[in-house]
Amino acid sequence: MDSGKRTETAAAMGDQGIKVYADIQVEGNGQLAGFREVDGRRLENVSRRGNFKQKLTLTTSRVPGTPSFKPGLHRVRLVVSSPGIAFTAHTVTYFVSGSASNERTAVLLKKPHDDAAISGKVAFKWCMLPGAGIYIITFREEMDAPPVFAAIAEKRVYTLREEILTGFFKYGQHYFWKVTAMYEEGDILGESEFRPFTINAKLKRKRLRRKDPSFEK
Repeated sequence: MDSGKRTETAAAMGDQGIKVYADIQVEGNGQLAGFREVDGRRLENVSRRGNFKQKLTLTTSRVPGTPSFKPGLHRVRLVVSSPGIAFTAHTVTYFVSGSASNERTAVLLKKPHDDAAISGKVAFKWCMLPGAGIYIITFREEMDAPPVFAAIAEKRVYTLREEILTGFFKYGQHYFWKVTAMYEEGDILGESEFRPFTINAKLKRKRLRRKDPSFEK
């Protein structure tokens, strides 16, 4: 899945392609040190030495990588301990799906309606499915194509913000959205149909902020 760069994503169990990075604006000489943790467990140390005068990008190493062997919602943090005052970067999340069930309940979509035309920030809504711990909403150019964008929602609504709309979608393009309901353990509980919509107004491109840690696949 091409998930772009954001603070949340979804992956299949055993997926080795999850990549987490953090952009930090630093100035000065010496060593930048800290560590990365997943679900409160320290996973790897981070260390960079040099002359820092601009943005520094810290990326997860291939070993140990980002764990995806346990289904469910996971949280990643980067803790910087030196130099100067220690701080923790914003937490990012990823959801690992487990084995699929043969019996799935339909997720009923509410808004936007079929073939809706949208031009700005819009809320995508669906009916709550009892037993669901989390929902994954995906957007595609074709029903059988990889998602152009995906997000995690704990409630029955997801607001597609303007900066996401302008960063991942195109004017005049036809898209489909779909919602998948997941058990907390990571198995699929239910899925919705694909529902089409169109971007009907020219989008004013905005520069997305890259200071927070995000996901890239």
